[in-house]
Amino acid sequence: MTEKRIPIFTFTQRIGNTNFTVRAYCDDDIAATYEDKLLELIRSGVLQADASEKPEEPPAEHAA
Repeated sequence: MTEKRIPIFTFTQRIGNTNFTVRAYCDDDIAATYEDKLLELIRSGVLQADASEKPEEPPAEHAA
């Protein structure tokens, strides 16, 4: 028999004519918390943004 699990996080995004639904599940008995994993990403530099690398701004739209 399959186990009925409840997602901890769900969101829906429409891209073009397609709707995407994302459901996130976690192990109930996991030792590391979401906060622990997020702090590890920050410490490893994955989430650090370089201030000198500013995203390019899109060209301004002009009213005709």
